[in-house]
Amino acid sequence: MSGSLAVFTIILLGYALGRISVGGLRLGASAVLLVALVAGHFGWTAPESIRELGLAAFVTAVGLMAGPVFIGNFKKHSKALICVSLLVVLSGVAICYALVATGLMSTALACGVFTGALTSTPGLAAAIEAMNDPIASVGYGIAYPFGVVGTVLFVQMAPRFLKGGRPLPEAKAPEVEENAKPVPRLKLDSLGLAAFALTAILGILLGKVQIPLFGVKVSLGVSGGPLFAGLFIGYFGRLGPVSLETPPATLDLMREVGLVLFLVSTGLEAGSGFVQVLLENGWQLFAWGALMTVVPLVLGFAAAYWLFKLDICTALGAMCGSMTSTPSLGTLLNMLSGDKRQVDAATVAYAGTYPVALIVIVVFMRLLSLLA
Repeated sequence: MSGSLAVFTIILLGYALGRISVGGLRLGASAVLLVALVAGHFGWTAPESIRELGLAAFVTAVGLMAGPVFIGNFKKHSKALICVSLLVVLSGVAICYALVATGLMSTALACGVFTGALTSTPGLAAAIEAMNDPIASVGYGIAYPFGVVGTVLFVQMAPRFLKGGRPLPEAKAPEVEENAKPVPRLKLDSLGLAAFALTAILGILLGKVQIPLFGVKVSLGVSGGPLFAGLFIGYFGRLGPVSLETPPATLDLMREVGLVLFLVSTGLEAGSGFVQVLLENGWQLFAWGALMTVVPLVLGFAAAYWLFKLDICTALGAMCGSMTSTPSLGTLLNMLSGDKRQVDAATVAYAGTYPVALIVIVVFMRLLSLLA
């Protein structure tokens, strides 16, 4: 099966699977990834463009949602968010280095497993570019599914373990920065789709800008550029007399549609060779990848919640950003959909940790390549 029929079938089956509860836990929209992995194994395909389209739509929506409160909230927790992001990435790097130093894996394979465990496609690209060894993609393909599912399950389990967790502090009136802005007179359209499209365009162009860093050209890509464009436009909300605000209902829809399109494409692509790679390279690689996912999550969350005293929403948003995990952020936001303040806290934390994690992962892929 191929094309739009395959896409809609996978979405339908994924949501049906995601409704199944085991011990009170649900995969939700992330179950679409598992269905897509199976479908990809059996040769189902979809247009390649839906991956970029879905990712751009999702992160643009997230940026626009967080924009109005991003600057104030990020200033409040900036040091904690940066430290947590560094801890998450460096703990994974430490395991990766240990595997190479002990001879259990080649450098390229270990780096591939690491980038899959942290679901970092830019990190994989940097590793392949630095070492010119395609086996890195094998490690990525094995570790990626657990990297996604493991992080999704973690953001659901942590609040249960903490029995709700530390609540957000009471909101203060100055935090609602958008109330102080002049009200624009014109809108491009009633649903805000034109403003959303403009934000996505600017973000995609921003993501293409390449910056030299330690001999490697780093760019924000489609996962980072639209996020920052959304934060910027969401904060200012207008261009002269023209409103660039997108209604919350439109943002919610674009966020969810973007997420499932991204999951469908990613799952189909990984599923086409996943079983073969797993059989050829054994379950040991999968286990090491799972370890590289779980250890950074546990250490990072412990530091965020107990050391830096972040509220539960901010701490979990920081985990999603530090793990560069789009699907887990989607799950977290769906869990918090009834409370705008909680959604804002999670998205600001994600936006604050994601770029740090992205840059540090790329840099260490370059450094580890020296061991090859």
